[in-house]
Amino acid sequence: MLSPTLQNKIRKAISPIPRRLAARFRQLDPSNEQELRRSLETHYFTREIWGKATTAAEYLASKEGQDDFSQHLFERLDNFRSTVIPWLDRVIGLNGKRVLEIGCGTGTSTVALAEQGASVTAIEIDDESLRVAEDRCNLYQLDVELFKANGADVLDAVKPGNFDAVIYMAVVEHMTIPERLQSLRDCWSLLSPGGFLAIIETPNRLWLHDAHTSWLPFYFWLPDDLAYLYSQKSPRVPFNTAFRDANLADMEDLRRQGRGVSFHEIELALGSEGWQPLLGMRDFLRRRSPLWSIAHLLTTPHGFQRSLRKAAPGIPRVFFEQSLDVVIQKL
Repeated sequence: MLSPTLQNKIRKAISPIPRRLAARFRQLDPSNEQELRRSLETHYFTREIWGKATTAAEYLASKEGQDDFSQHLFERLDNFRSTVIPWLDRVIGLNGKRVLEIGCGTGTSTVALAEQGASVTAIEIDDESLRVAEDRCNLYQLDVELFKANGADVLDAVKPGNFDAVIYMAVVEHMTIPERLQSLRDCWSLLSPGGFLAIIETPNRLWLHDAHTSWLPFYFWLPDDLAYLYSQKSPRVPFNTAFRDANLADMEDLRRQGRGVSFHEIELALGSEGWQPLLGMRDFLRRRSPLWSIAHLLTTPHGFQRSLRKAAPGIPRVFFEQSLDVVIQKL
């Protein structure tokens, strides 16, 4: 399996960025880059990773920890700029839009949205992530509203009816089922007709292989208690040592690491009518770049996708990709 770093390099190489978008990218000078590094080291990477599995220092000394730090520093931002932002600008149009971001993490996606002219309000439940997001936005000189809140409590954090788009960037899979249903329903209520709800970089539980959490085949299909026990078979360190003493707290932590999302939550939260999915990110990238089309042909099990579509012919094809990257418009 390709590392996230290598995947990002491939994406950048085969996805030319429109000049009008690239012209809005903001760069950090060396001193501000050092400040961002210090913020990550001081706030985000001081925690224990995977609970009892390892200390933060041990994790950062590992190859996965170093890759994780690089992802949080610049690579996620570069990835959003090269793939997600051109797609969102095509289907939504970001400049001047009022955007609510659910679960902004350490702010890489927030910067990518705000530098394109979106007026961004972002919420995040984790104190350390929120502190880094605040530092990052200040270092990039971007005016963003940041609030501490759970995505399931969004109506307590923001005023209804104020947003053109709500964006979940790689976050729905880390919410419990009740949280994600509540959050989707409430965020849907914040949008006027014609508004957009985007779910991005979210692993599809219908997929054959889990490239997000365990790096194991069929992991998303397992019931939670079996997934807990089978996690020790994972090649991912230290995930494969994190869940050994089964208890309720650890089981919830396992779920929050990511157990996949599918169209089922969306149908339950939004209903069966009154919305339509727009052009998916992978279809957009395939249309934009011949190299993306070739990569898709070489790496995607098309027979499996056809089987999924045949089993549920009424479900839009965007819900049968490896990752849910979908924009839904409110009718």
